[in-house]
Amino acid sequence: EDEQAVLFGELPSVFSASRHEQPITKAPAAVDVITSEQIKHYGWRTVAAMLGSLPGFLATYDRAYQRVGVRGFAPPGDYNTRILVLIDGHRINESLQDYAGLGRDFPVDVENIERVEVVRGPASSLYGSSAVFAVVNVITLRGRDLQGVRLGGEVASYGSEQGQVSYGQKFANGLEGLLSASYYHSDGHNSLNYGNLGSADWLDQEQVERLFGKLAWGDFTLSGGYMQRKKYLPAGSVGADFGVPGSNYHDRRAYADLNYRHTFSGDWEATGRLFWDGYEFDDDLNSRPAPQQLLTNQDYWQGNWLGGEVLLSHTFFDSHRLTLGSEYRRNYSQHMANYDLQTGFQWADNRLNSSIAGVFLQDEWAILDNLSLHAGARYDHYDNFGGTANPRLGLIYQPFADTTLKLLYGTAFRAPNAFETYYTCCSGTWIGNPALKPERIESYEIVLEQKIGEHFNVRFSPYYNKLSNLINQVDADVRQFRNQGNARHTAWRPSCKAITATSKAASVTPTSRPGSPGWNKRPIRRRT
Repeated sequence: EDEQAVLFGELPSVFSASRHEQPITKAPAAVDVITSEQIKHYGWRTVAAMLGSLPGFLATYDRAYQRVGVRGFAPPGDYNTRILVLIDGHRINESLQDYAGLGRDFPVDVENIERVEVVRGPASSLYGSSAVFAVVNVITLRGRDLQGVRLGGEVASYGSEQGQVSYGQKFANGLEGLLSASYYHSDGHNSLNYGNLGSADWLDQEQVERLFGKLAWGDFTLSGGYMQRKKYLPAGSVGADFGVPGSNYHDRRAYADLNYRHTFSGDWEATGRLFWDGYEFDDDLNSRPAPQQLLTNQDYWQGNWLGGEVLLSHTFFDSHRLTLGSEYRRNYSQHMANYDLQTGFQWADNRLNSSIAGVFLQDEWAILDNLSLHAGARYDHYDNFGGTANPRLGLIYQPFADTTLKLLYGTAFRAPNAFETYYTCCSGTWIGNPALKPERIESYEIVLEQKIGEHFNVRFSPYYNKLSNLINQVDADVRQFRNQGNARHTAWRPSCKAITATSKAASVTPTSRPGSPGWNKRPIRRRT
C-alpha cells in the first residue's frame, strides 16, 4: 500500500534510479517516465519510437534493426550496447554482443507496458556494464490491470497485420497472473530506392511472435517471455548482395525470472532474483558471383546464461538509507559459428564461457528535509580483463516545493563483449583481441527542474561527458577490435514538456546500405 501511494500519488515516482521506489524529484539523475496513456495517445509501436520522442535521444532504423543514440553518441554498428535495457528489472542485453532489441524484436508487446522509466547518465554504480548513457526499465502490466480477457488486432498498409490475446486476473486468495501471446507480419515497403544501386522490390518482409507471462504469489513473482523475429534485408548486408532475395536475420530471445521481495520488521527490506536467459541468431546471406550461381553463407550464434542477485536495504539513524547488493552471472554457453551452406565449409567456430561478479553499496543521506546526498560505488570482476570500480555522487536540493537542483557525478563502463574479444574467422584474417580494456565514461551534470502550474515541467541540464578506451574495428593486416578512441561532449539542453504528454516523436529514417564483401569475400557478423 505504501508503494502504491508513492507510485500513484501526486508526485511521479521512479524505481530504476536507486533500485527502490522514490519520488522523481529525489532520484539522483535526470529521469523521464513514459506512461501507458502516452503510448496509446501517440500510437507508438516500439520502445525505440518512445525513446526517440525524448530530448537527447535519436531513434534510427536501417531496415534490419532499430537503434537508439543518446546525447549525440550514436556510432554506426552500435545496436544499443551502451544503453542498459531492463524488463521489470531483468537485464535484456544479450551475452554475445550486448545487443538489446528496441524495435519489433523487443520481447514484450507495447500493449503490456505499464510505464517506461528512462534514467539518463552513467549508472554502472548500480547495474554494472552497459549502463553508460542511460538505463531503460520497462515495467509491465499485472493481472489486476486486465481483470479478464483482452483481444486486439490491427490491419495496416504494406500488408501488415497483428493480433494479440491476453488474460489477466487477481484472485481473492492473492494469486495474480497475466499471460499474453501475439503475432505480427508485414510485407514491408513494396519498393525501396537506393539511388545508384537501384531499387529493392518486395524484400522488406518481417514476422514476429511473442509469448509473455507473469505470476505473483505473496512476495514471489515469476515472469518470463519468448520472442522470435525474422527480418528480410532489402539492402543486403555484409556477405549478402544487394537485390538478391531471401537474405534474412532471425533472432530468438527467451528469459525466465524469479523475484523475491519482502519488508521485515525494523524497516529491513530484502530482494532476491534468480534468472535464466537464452539468445539465438541465424541468418541466410545470399550472393550471386555468377548469374546462375547462388551462394548462401550462414551464421549461427547462441548464448545462454544464468545467475542471481541479492539486495539488502535499511535506514539507519532515521537519515541514512543503505543498500548493499551483489550479482553473479555465468555465461555457460557462448557459441559463434559461420559456414557456407552449399559446400559445408566452416569459417568460424568459436566456443567459450565466462563469469561476471559484482558487489555495490549505496548510501542516501537526508541531511535536511530539502537536502540529500547520494553516494555509491560498485566493483565488477570479469574473467577476461579483471576488475573495474565505478562511483556515483549526487547532491539534491529543493529550495522550493516546485524547484529541484541536482549536482551529479558518475562513471560507467562497457565491458568488451564476446564478439569483440574472441571472435576469430576466415582463416585467421579476422582475430579476436583478449587484451581489450572496457570502455569508460566520466560524467558531470547539473539538473534544474521547475514545475510550472498544473501541466508543465521545465528542465535545464548542462552536462560534460568524457569517454575513453572506445572500442573500434580496425582493418589492417587483419580485422580486429582495438581500444582506439576517446571523446568529449559538452551540451546545454533545456527541455519543456507537458506533465500529461511527451514531446513529438523523432522521425525514423532508413539508413541501410548493402554491405561490401567481407574480408577475403567472407561475410562478417551483421552488426559490425
